[in-house]
Formats: sequence, structure tokens, C-alpha cells
Amino acid sequence: MSDKNKYNRDNLNQIIEDVLESMQPRIEKTLYSIQYGDREDLEQEIKAKIIEVSKNMREIDFWSLKETLDETSEKN
Repeated sequence: MSDKNKYNRDNLNQIIEDVLESMQPRIEKTLYSIQYGDREDLEQEIKAKIIEVSKNMREIDFWSLKETLDETSEKN
């Protein structure tokens, strides 16, 4: 594995940790309305979904955003 791939993986892991940490209060608030016995399972499902979505995100720079917008406008 190249150093660049390791850096990207480490960076992605840190981003996921940051997202989970920032979402924790909202997750806990939401779980108060759930039956006590189901809270832990639902919390794990929510966190798994956040991890899945975070892994599928990609960094967008100006030029890739411009390209995406240009392609969208061409279709319309």
C-alpha cells in the first residue's frame, strides 16, 4: 500500500470518527423516543449507516464540481 493510500484511509477514518462524534448527541436525543430494549440495536444501525455513507463520500474540488454542474446543465 502506498503512503498516499494509507493517508487517505487514515484521513477517512478520522472523518468518520468526527462525524460519529458530532452526531452522537442527536442520535441519543432521537433514541429517547424509542423503546428502551430497542435503543442499542437502533443506535448500532444508525452508526453503521453513517459509516456506510461516509465511506461512499468523495472529496469534491472546484473543477470536479464544475464538471458535474456542466454535465447536469447539458442534460437539461
